[in-house]
Amino acid sequence: MVEVAVGSVIRLRNRVWRVDRVEEDEFAATPLDGRDTRRWRFLRSLEEANAESGSVPPPSADSLGDPATQDLYLRAYRLGLIHGSAPFLGLQRSRAIPEPYQLVPLLMSLDMARVRLLIGDDVGIGKSIEAGLIVSELLARGAAERLLVVVPASLREQWQETLQRFFHLDATIISGSTRPALERQLLPGQSPWETFPVVISSIDYLKRRIGEVLSYRWDIVLCDEAHIAARPHQGAYGSPADMERWEFLKAVGQSERVRHLLLLSATPHPGYTDRFASLLEAIEPAAVHANGQIDREVATRHVVQRRRKDIEAWYGSSAPFPTRAPAEQIIALTRAEDALFTALRAYCDRLSGGQRAVVSQWVALHLQRRALSSPAAIRESLRRRSEATARQAERKSEHTSTPDVEAEAAVLDEDSFADLSDEDRWERMDTSAVAEAEAEELRGLIALAKSLTSARDGKLVYLKKLLPNILARHSEAPRALVFTRYTDTLDYLAKELEKEAKREGPLQGLSVFRIDGTMNQVDRRRVYREFESTPRAVCIATDCISEGLDLQTACAELVHYELPWNPNRLEQRNGRLDRYGQPEPEVGILTLVRDYDLDIAILNVLVRKAERIRADHGFCPAIFSSPSDLKRLIRRYGYAGQLELPLYDESPVEDEPDPFESEQVQRIMDESFYGQADVRLHSVEEALRQTHDAVGSPEEVRSFVLSALNAAHASVTQVDGDVHEVDLRGSALVDAGEVVRATFSPILAREDPNLECLSIAHPLVRRLIEFVQRRAQGIEAGRVAARGSDQVREVTAVFHILARYVTASDPPVLMEELIPLATHPFSNSPVVEDPLALIRSDPSPTAHAEAALRKMAEDALSDARLDAQVREAVEARRQLLEARQRDIGDVSGEWARGMERVSIASVDILSITLVVPAR
Repeated sequence: MVEVAVGSVIRLRNRVWRVDRVEEDEFAATPLDGRDTRRWRFLRSLEEANAESGSVPPPSADSLGDPATQDLYLRAYRLGLIHGSAPFLGLQRSRAIPEPYQLVPLLMSLDMARVRLLIGDDVGIGKSIEAGLIVSELLARGAAERLLVVVPASLREQWQETLQRFFHLDATIISGSTRPALERQLLPGQSPWETFPVVISSIDYLKRRIGEVLSYRWDIVLCDEAHIAARPHQGAYGSPADMERWEFLKAVGQSERVRHLLLLSATPHPGYTDRFASLLEAIEPAAVHANGQIDREVATRHVVQRRRKDIEAWYGSSAPFPTRAPAEQIIALTRAEDALFTALRAYCDRLSGGQRAVVSQWVALHLQRRALSSPAAIRESLRRRSEATARQAERKSEHTSTPDVEAEAAVLDEDSFADLSDEDRWERMDTSAVAEAEAEELRGLIALAKSLTSARDGKLVYLKKLLPNILARHSEAPRALVFTRYTDTLDYLAKELEKEAKREGPLQGLSVFRIDGTMNQVDRRRVYREFESTPRAVCIATDCISEGLDLQTACAELVHYELPWNPNRLEQRNGRLDRYGQPEPEVGILTLVRDYDLDIAILNVLVRKAERIRADHGFCPAIFSSPSDLKRLIRRYGYAGQLELPLYDESPVEDEPDPFESEQVQRIMDESFYGQADVRLHSVEEALRQTHDAVGSPEEVRSFVLSALNAAHASVTQVDGDVHEVDLRGSALVDAGEVVRATFSPILAREDPNLECLSIAHPLVRRLIEFVQRRAQGIEAGRVAARGSDQVREVTAVFHILARYVTASDPPVLMEELIPLATHPFSNSPVVEDPLALIRSDPSPTAHAEAALRKMAEDALSDARLDAQVREAVEARRQLLEARQRDIGDVSGEWARGMERVSIASVDILSITLVVPAR
């Protein structure tokens, strides 16, 4: 029996293993015999007593291979070290190319034994990547294995794609629709919450299963759009669903089964101190006093919150963001539109007046919003309502009204509390609170809506005139993105623009693309890539596109075809183009508004006032915290008529803030944590440079990949510059795909979405590393080689030592290093040549026979001085690692505590290269 410790090599079940993680009840280990690289978990109570001390067998002099095979083997081993010694270990698992500012949350996390962090960066800065880097680092350091991602239902597929694309994590979505199929894959009694290590689920699904979900261990819980789970403001309107979300978040924050907690929100402060404080309380209870006041000294360590102006100041020069050119266009109503809106307003007044149910008032607003969008949208809504009245008259169905809270969320553009798709919500709203007596009035409205042809649609006419101008602004990217809230409007616009593209005129030849919520993430990305590579095109999309794709490289012109009523949704749209990575210097954002009092009121509140605050203060306040806020703000800022809004409590709340008052804006500024200047740019850049040096440059990866593909008999054709076509058909890697269009340049891959970037985190590169290692270990070729050289005067042995180190941190972190060591086995003279230079130079012919070379290798491996030389080399490297970890500790802190104390865990000789004088 031997002690099972992190970094040790053991023999168990007739195999040799490296111990990666040790916990109270179990340990994890990876086999080192080349048959597979999958990490296994063992129960200590059953397995530890059977473990024996182990080691990787030393190279055998009988297996003499050629230098090229060995070189490929060593490069594969170096690139494949999953426990490397880079300052940021997680970057080895990631294909993300972070900017230095995006590493600040990671460095702040390194300051925590338990990572509890609120990332409140502005839209477009990259919160998902920042959080993913933290997750990747925790996984790489052995501090986590299980991840739960909590999101609004609309973001589930986006996060699944982000985790897979950038961090190569296969996540499982658990929802009401997916769970039955998942459970059919499991054994009786197994739970999907326990079986799948990376899970994504919506907060509204989880809030009803708090006890079930938190009965299992979650190393990391990541909650996106965390502001929707804040505690409702005391004394103000708040639905039971809001409280249920808060109860879930509070339970997560207090659970002993959750170690690390990350909250993400671009608008963490909604204007109420107690709501903002509740988020801080969830991540660190000590950050909020018993009286509800925020302890800024404590909270500062747990919040990273930056506006673009903060990042520009941090850089000391202009940060890599475009400028924004916002504008709005108020479009006069045509006679046909005015007739429809007047009749619809009268209908809505009757629908929402008197003692009608609250949901009727929401339906009245919903119908007006549909009319403001397009004739197609209101025609479809009126048709569905008319059919519902007919069904009632014929007693064919019992009508079920939409719940008040769901109706409110649909009108205010909030996420569904019932995990419904947008189209399902619109259809339910169209047929809610319907009465048989409405049938005649609905027929009249339908007639007016049908008379509103495309030629009488003032907004569509304006869009047709607008598009040629905005496409001409960007010669390199003559494309535009048009956002609409409704699929009916999307279909209508696409049909009309496709007609224009076929006619002679300024839009002739225009390519029209469409993306809506009925498409899965793969199809959305495929269509958007086609749009991105098509000259002179327009893409019409619903909000689903702003939730799952990076849009900035395709175009720099955005049109809001109608106003959303949620400022977060509006800014989320803008931030998809106006963000880091936008190649155009300026992004145009145009909002189309009908000259109708309700639309003008929302324009005044949502766009003009909010944009003024953003220009003056660098952030946009969360405006509509409740229906009472909406009613009060619209009446105050530009709506002269009577707006009937459903209210559960008409009485005013004394401390209801006006988000536009200077005192309120200043309070948000004072209570927020903008800036984060404690982490300096030069510290981040130095740590990033060391990481890139340790991980491997694109040139090193290129050299290895091309050689390994050749060894696997794959065909590689250089298409253009650094673009290659890799044909895997008929190769040893046919299971990894067929034809891959790839590059080794991260910049090219960012600019061309159809290119795969072959970094060390790419699945094909990982597959190549495994292929080379397994082939070498199976036949022992690559562990011993000999080459002639005119750089040496006597036989020189170059060993590669595989050293494993472990830190004194909690938990201990395993680091592996491949250390070159050059010796003179047949003399006492020191080696002055660089060992890597000796084995990487072109080989020269040698006069020694193969048998003589084998004898030299055997003598070198049995040299009595070798053990001491290995220990000296490993100890020297240990001291360098300690010095590096101390440097990282200067900018990290708590999480790095113990990282500066490094001990040697185990050592193996991986290979030997004989360098003999050339003849």
